[in-house]
Amino acid sequence: MLGVGIHKYNQNVDAAAVVPATPSTTPPSNGGTGSTTTGSTTTGTAAPPTGTAAPPTGTEAPPTGTGGPPTGSEAPPTGSPGPAGAPDVLIMIDTSHEIGPTNFNQIIDYIATAIAPKLPLGGSASSFLDRAGDQTNVGIVGFSDASVNIMTYYEINDLASVQDALSHLTLSYSKTNPSKALTVMNKFGFTKVDNTNVMMVLASGTQADIDAAADALSQFQSAIQNFTFVALGKAGALNLSNFSNSDNVQIFMSENYVLTPEETNDLINGLNPTGAT
Repeated sequence: MLGVGIHKYNQNVDAAAVVPATPSTTPPSNGGTGSTTTGSTTTGTAAPPTGTAAPPTGTEAPPTGTGGPPTGSEAPPTGSPGPAGAPDVLIMIDTSHEIGPTNFNQIIDYIATAIAPKLPLGGSASSFLDRAGDQTNVGIVGFSDASVNIMTYYEINDLASVQDALSHLTLSYSKTNPSKALTVMNKFGFTKVDNTNVMMVLASGTQADIDAAADALSQFQSAIQNFTFVALGKAGALNLSNFSNSDNVQIFMSENYVLTPEETNDLINGLNPTGAT
């Protein structure tokens, strides 16, 4: 059974939506630590109709100015994304014990210091599902075969909070499972907003894990603005060709646990294509 853990940032999540993870009693062989479970939108207004047809016999025309609002004039719903220049970003990070604590810490530090500061942070979200309209809102998820730990769900949007949430991610006691993570997060609704970019970082697993993840993504990748798959360490030596079948997917591979500065710049351009600050 796949557990879904909600971190302290997300105390407002409906408890009924959370399936508690069943912790393993077998510690990892490499000494890894256990996981914790812890826009403004443009409001369109339809053009008024040309001319006013006479009402049918026996029916009074509505008084001038009292008719219902034209289609498209309603207020935008809560949770609407920011403008095209400031996409929301979901960062999904492999927490398999197979990575090892030293390599895992290197990945977290790389994301916190080389990627997060380049996002257009600094907006303000007033509630759990209300995304700030003018800046990027960030979701952070750690995943393994045992659990998907949602550290934040788009309600943080400043660098300090992003870095703090990253620092609370820990290794799990199980292997990786990126396909389950993608399926779970799709059910939680991360693909339901057009202006969202997703970055998945995988640093362990097998070719079968890669292929299953590509298959899971293909079920809903058209709903994501941009999907960035980063394969590091052991995963960086695998075949990622199944991910290269769409214009909205970009792939980065390295058998190290960080990308080169040039690759990092390309990655950031995918997460923040207009360079909004």
